[in-house]
Amino acid sequence: MTNFYAKDKKSAIDAKHHAQVIAHGPIVFQVARLLRDKGILKVIEENRAGITLSGIVEKTKIAEYGVRVLLEAGLGMEMVTVDEGGRYYLAKTGYFILHDPLTNVNMNFVQDICYKGLFHLEEAIDTGKPAGLKELGNWSTVYEGLSQLQPQQQKSWFEYDHFFSDIAFPLVLKHIYKPENHIKKLLEIGGNTGKWALASTKFDPDVRITIVDLPGQAAMAKKILKTWAWQIA
Repeated sequence: MTNFYAKDKKSAIDAKHHAQVIAHGPIVFQVARLLRDKGILKVIEENRAGITLSGIVEKTKIAEYGVRVLLEAGLGMEMVTVDEGGRYYLAKTGYFILHDPLTNVNMNFVQDICYKGLFHLEEAIDTGKPAGLKELGNWSTVYEGLSQLQPQQQKSWFEYDHFFSDIAFPLVLKHIYKPENHIKKLLEIGGNTGKWALASTKFDPDVRITIVDLPGQAAMAKKILKTWAWQIA
């Protein structure tokens, strides 16, 4: 009989534990987010000698019940630790939830853009349509509505978008605009916020970029480019 699991090196216990993390994923996510956004992790970090439940309540002004519920879950998620005297300390995972740029960009994007829409994932899979998009607005695609998102949603969307593009730009610019390509005019279809256009003209002042995008996006790019150009100047 073929062993279908031969290439999986996890122990059964580890695999089962991972399955529980998946099963409780939405709960784990929201607890981690609230520990961060309610300032609980920050307070614990600032008190490196440890801080009690009552001390956290006093500093955060959150009801004791709420703080205790979040901390108990945070212990199971290994975001915080507690000693025999009931003093809490920030754990390594809690540190990354609090400070890691990649983690925060991803968490904010999931919360503000993806979370509610994912409730409709099954419908989207069954119909082949963006069933969850209605949680953001009444559009055919999310790109039609980017300029109409709520300010916090826009912030999370573009911070996610730019986090990854900003890393790639320095390498890609050198490849696209190498001298043998002789590129001085470029039509950018889907200009988004105009960051590629701005990066291109900074890399080579003689390059001219024309952005083509949906009306709302084009207007947003124009507005943002004016702001960035002023800051750079």
